[in-house]
Amino acid sequence: MDEGKHRINKAVYVVSWYERYGDDFIGELELSENHLEEVGQILDVSVCDLAGGAYPVKLSHVDQLQNLVGVKFDLNLYEYFVEVFSRSKEND
Repeated sequence: MDEGKHRINKAVYVVSWYERYGDDFIGELELSENHLEEVGQILDVSVCDLAGGAYPVKLSHVDQLQNLVGVKFDLNLYEYFVEVFSRSKEND
């Protein structure tokens, strides 16, 4: 790493999906930071609490989340979660 640069950790929020009848990871979609408050409202969780884990997407959440992220969810085939993880990047 160059002198004067350092690594910072950034919280990344995603919708991840897995096989419903198995544990295989299928994919993920990164959520825009601009949508975090709305995602929290949909899941009935504060934005601060979203940073604390994985939240399952339930049938009652599907319509609103589909409209927000532009992806069709199929709860018959997959389980979906809103998750957060840390991604490190270099900063000047």
